[in-house]
Amino acid sequence: MDLIEHAARALAYERTSEDWDDLPPMLQECLKRDVRTVLTALLNAAPDLDDPGEKLVGDDHSRSADSTDIIAVGQTMTG
Repeated sequence: MDLIEHAARALAYERTSEDWDDLPPMLQECLKRDVRTVLTALLNAAPDLDDPGEKLVGDDHSRSADSTDIIAVGQTMTG
């Protein structure tokens, strides 16, 4: 299973609460397309969207992020 399908399966369960194998192939393909769209948007995001994370960690790449860090960066990035 590749990354796209793994994410599509999670999205399918979140939306339908049904097992992936029980979904019609057309819906499976639609979910994969949705995942590709989101990943493409994230990869092509404006360069300044990663600034909050860089400011939080700075030059200390050995520092690990905990849940508080992740929440803080997410809130900063989403406004």
